[in-house]
Amino acid sequence: MKNSTEILNACKELEIKARILSKEDSRNIITETIRKYNVNKITGHLSIHNNSYTLPIEDYEFTYSLNLNEEPVYMFFDQNNINKNDVVLINDGRKVCKIMENTYGMEYFLSNIELDFLITVNWYVLEGSGSVIDWIKGYGGVKSQD
Repeated sequence: MKNSTEILNACKELEIKARILSKEDSRNIITETIRKYNVNKITGHLSIHNNSYTLPIEDYEFTYSLNLNEEPVYMFFDQNNINKNDVVLINDGRKVCKIMENTYGMEYFLSNIELDFLITVNWYVLEGSGSVIDWIKGYGGVKSQD
């Protein structure tokens, strides 16, 4: 099953508004986000490694999104498999962790519509850049190796 379908199924179950964007819009958002944050890895263990901070995933995987604003967010995935060029628009970024509690688990990127921040979640760490750096540092986040 595609990650985007799994996310939509969880959102439907939780009554959270979300939708998959068109392939053209998705490609544009992914390209712009990767370029803006000079993303290090878009396949495998997703990572930014450029002016970013990390936290251990086991401590924050299902709580970190409570630090986000009540605003729509883009979620996209590994760019080297069936999930390539899929972007899910989730109505409220604060609910992402609740959604993820209801899925089988996956690595993903997350940003708001203004692209003020980028978060990657992989099997080991939560990594953030942009406007999320302050709260990540507040939880003891460590600067990524650029």
